[in-house]
Amino acid sequence: MADTSSISPWSSLVNSRFSESALSRVPRGSHLQTMDSELDSLMQAVLQARRMRNMKAGPCTLPAEILAYILECVQPAWSPRREQSKSGDTVFCAGWMSVSHVCTFWREVALGTPSLWSKPTLDILSIPHQYIPDILFRSKSTLFDMRLRWTDKAALMLNDSGLNAWFSPTICRRARRLDITAEMGLVEFAAEHLPPSQYMDQLRELSVEVYDIEQDPDLPVPFHHLLGLTSLTLTCCQVPWQSSLFSSQLRNLSFTQGGSQFQPSYDEISALMARLHALETLYWEDIVPRTQPSGGHAPAISLPKSLRQLTLLVGFEGMAMDCLELISHISTPPQCARNHSIPEILEFDLDPDEIGDTMGRILAGLSFAECDYIEGRYLDLLSGHIRIIGSILASPQYTPPHSHLLQANSKFIINRLDIPAFDYDSPPFSFRLSNYLSLLALERLHTISLDIPTIRDLGEHDLWPSLLRADRVHRIAVMRPYAKTMRAHLSQLLNALGRRHVRESGDKLERHILFPHLEILALPLIEGEAQYGDVFVDLVSLVQARETLGAPLRELVVPKSTTNWSVWSTLRPVLKVSFIDYPRNTSPMSPESM
Repeated sequence: MADTSSISPWSSLVNSRFSESALSRVPRGSHLQTMDSELDSLMQAVLQARRMRNMKAGPCTLPAEILAYILECVQPAWSPRREQSKSGDTVFCAGWMSVSHVCTFWREVALGTPSLWSKPTLDILSIPHQYIPDILFRSKSTLFDMRLRWTDKAALMLNDSGLNAWFSPTICRRARRLDITAEMGLVEFAAEHLPPSQYMDQLRELSVEVYDIEQDPDLPVPFHHLLGLTSLTLTCCQVPWQSSLFSSQLRNLSFTQGGSQFQPSYDEISALMARLHALETLYWEDIVPRTQPSGGHAPAISLPKSLRQLTLLVGFEGMAMDCLELISHISTPPQCARNHSIPEILEFDLDPDEIGDTMGRILAGLSFAECDYIEGRYLDLLSGHIRIIGSILASPQYTPPHSHLLQANSKFIINRLDIPAFDYDSPPFSFRLSNYLSLLALERLHTISLDIPTIRDLGEHDLWPSLLRADRVHRIAVMRPYAKTMRAHLSQLLNALGRRHVRESGDKLERHILFPHLEILALPLIEGEAQYGDVFVDLVSLVQARETLGAPLRELVVPKSTTNWSVWSTLRPVLKVSFIDYPRNTSPMSPESM
């Protein structure tokens, strides 16, 4: 029970200001006015006390710089947004900007940190244009990234009064990046309202994606006048190949077509690449040169020596063979990572001899066959996917050409090729990437990863001798299968590793064991122990056979779920058994998994 005899010192203060004796000197008619004035003063004092109290609580005890950093981390998950109310009116939600109303300290930090107002991309349709003066003032002189993204009907936004304000010279002269994703009507509106290019001299990155359209329209002319770009992304729109947008300052270029007939020639691509002296990354989708006239030979296309990442892919089957031909004629710097993806080649485009020649040119480049300072160390071979990881040699006696262009963290160079396996009856043709092992540079490989379908194909077509050249391999891994019933093919691999294979050497036939330096084998034993009886017999035979052949296996890597299997007590005296979280979509022996 509270002690009613205890009187708060604040009660004494109130009595001294509000009692009859305190008001005795004030005319009676002014008592209420005087007391209201005193109450206002008292509430101001309470507010000050609350502020002082809050400064001792929670986040308010942090330094301003730390609180600003926390707010920056919150911004991506709490962006301002535009919504429609039930009545159809537009409603704006302030998102992270609401923190300026929490308390005085938070408000001071939020309003006084320019990066909070300039660092996040300004989604101009999600922020009322009335905020523009505040954003300009609070961001000081820092530059903006602006985004116009509207995937609804363009007509709903063409009369929006805020769009003109966002494209005013005052805003645009501070724009560092402009990202537009919308229907063509809204893209044209934005182009018409762009200020003259001299007001956008700080713009370095432009991205335009035309949304929901069957053909690739011309990029509106005002965009062509934007000079000094270092990054350009064009999706489902087209520009002349000689456009000034493709400037020598470009470092990043992404160009995607929607399957239109707007396809360049080999000469046009060559001329374009010759101008892009500083290009570092190139993304090229559904753009394939026109087929050469009958009997004509496509010229080589040399990409800039500065290039570090090339992604070239098509999604239309009708372009597959032409794209394969294009890839085979592209010459990249050895230190450029290449990523290629092609759909199934149509039957009427099929020419087995041409595919063989084309694959030979492609795989030699992907496997670093002609490069002295990059070794292909890791090979992932799947039925429709090849990944080769190269390691840059670090030798004090040898400096790679253009070494000043290599990034400090570019320890590995990763090349990929995706082409799905397919079979045709007329003419009979079976396409598997494993059929082209003889075209890969295998001599310096350290690790090979195989999927179950590839193991099956290697056995059915007697392709194991193709791997005899990979005599430096120390580790073999089997990728986790998508179906449990594929376990029988593990025995095919174990049998292949435990016997000699015939290889032609001049006029002689020589017999060699696969991977004479093999030490580690990873197997995805994902079913119950009882399901692998035959596999265990073959595994024991493999260990004994390689010991006899002078190439003993040192370690077996298996899933953690097999830790308590009884078979390991038989193998442990001669073999180390390691248990891991066996990955689902990658090799347990890849650099990412190690």
